[in-house]
Amino acid sequence: PRPLAELAGPAEALTLTRRIETVAGVRRPQQVVVVLEESLGSEFVPSLGGEKTWATELDRRMSDGLSLRNLIANGNRTVRGIEGVIASFVPLPGDAIVKRPHSEGIATLASVFAAHGYRTAWFYGGYGVFDHMKPFALGAGYDEFIEQSDMPEDAFATIWGVADEVIFDKLLERQLECRTKGEPLFATLLSVSNHKPYAVPAGRVPWPAGKKPGRELAVRYADWCVGHYLDRLAETGLAADTLVLVVGDHGARVYGEEEIPTESYRIPAVFFGVDERFKGARIERLCSQVDLAPTLIALAGLSIEAPFFGENLIGLPDDGGRAFVHHNRDVGILTDRGLAVLQLQKQFALYTRPGRDSQLFTRVEHADAPRWLLEQVDDAAAVFGTAYELYEARRLGLPTIFASIPDASPVTPR
Repeated sequence: PRPLAELAGPAEALTLTRRIETVAGVRRPQQVVVVLEESLGSEFVPSLGGEKTWATELDRRMSDGLSLRNLIANGNRTVRGIEGVIASFVPLPGDAIVKRPHSEGIATLASVFAAHGYRTAWFYGGYGVFDHMKPFALGAGYDEFIEQSDMPEDAFATIWGVADEVIFDKLLERQLECRTKGEPLFATLLSVSNHKPYAVPAGRVPWPAGKKPGRELAVRYADWCVGHYLDRLAETGLAADTLVLVVGDHGARVYGEEEIPTESYRIPAVFFGVDERFKGARIERLCSQVDLAPTLIALAGLSIEAPFFGENLIGLPDDGGRAFVHHNRDVGILTDRGLAVLQLQKQFALYTRPGRDSQLFTRVEHADAPRWLLEQVDDAAAVFGTAYELYEARRLGLPTIFASIPDASPVTPR
């Protein structure tokens, strides 16, 4: 791809084509599942430095998959996670593309897998009218949208929808049906239980009698549901031919004095069902939710071209990563060394930090900013401006005639 700063220009002259090559030697799975976990921040995962060690099921399974150690969410709302993970799209000021008009036909993981013969389905515990999720999904490559009205009437539910275990049950039911039919399946599941009022089915996780339900109970329950689902995949034999990505849609809370409090945006992501070479492997590179789709596609044995803003993380060095972030009305680019934030009325804020693992940001005035940080502002303007122009011009669909690239130059893991 061209350097980011060269992407700015009139919409009629813009194209975005990301070539994604399969990882060498991987076998294409019969089923691929993306689990978007509501409000699952890294703060709950012990091995990611979380002080609230509540997501123990996911944490103890890190050695079974390929984990990302420095993943940053697009924003702090579910719709931001959807556009980042599913559409590999950067966050724009204003509404996420899930809620914007004219999102029909935008390239997504669903449209990519559908083009390769997979049935595609979205599973959600609430009603799809919320945040325009169902219309977005059905216009972006999903064959069907399974929602609360499709769940058992007596299922445990809150104002947000049925409990996570019920959604996973429905997903597993569909996976077994597709296996019986010999039908490839790509599915997305969006959980709901880790949300106020934090009410969950009794008896799933230990909880002191009389203690008021809170965030801890909801996180522990949501985490239990993920672990239980992965166990059932193994018990039914589905795990042998299923690639699963479990990722937070965004962090649990937003705090900090910076224009974009990036520590609150750290989220876990683990790819399960990967090739043996990747089990227990860790990617330390700073990365974004937009990178998940290209990486999943490569791990699934596909080689394609698509208008995705992310990149396949397999084989990339630990240094040199970046993430795209949105907070309130600001957007920005985070790198190992700094943060450039674009604000209203062409204003911007600049920060430096000692390195990728540091959350100690120092505000820098324009006149004192190093050249590389000012160039980061140019990159941010180019990326977000290009994303807006391409979206408005409806130039983010898959090629009219979809063609896989021959698997002649696969990526070899380091």
